[in-house]
Amino acid sequence: MNLTCAGDGKKTNGLIITGLLSLVTLGIYNFIWLYHISDRLKNAGANIDGANILLWEILGSFIIVGPFIALNKLIKALNFVNARYNDSH
Repeated sequence: MNLTCAGDGKKTNGLIITGLLSLVTLGIYNFIWLYHISDRLKNAGANIDGANILLWEILGSFIIVGPFIALNKLIKALNFVNARYNDSH
């Protein structure tokens, strides 16, 4: 993520830091991290929206498959941005 989206000047925390911060904030930081990830992917050209991801993650958890749909959307967007990066380099 940091290499592919390096042009925006932001840095994304790794999974260990995100996991620890999520534990300390009782899971709230995970939602913030997901929103920032999807925002960076949107700025890099992916067709993704942070609010849509959060809705699937939070409200979709009531139908059990919502977080999986959110993760699927994030992975597809990341694959799209990575493919564009690989083609240009």
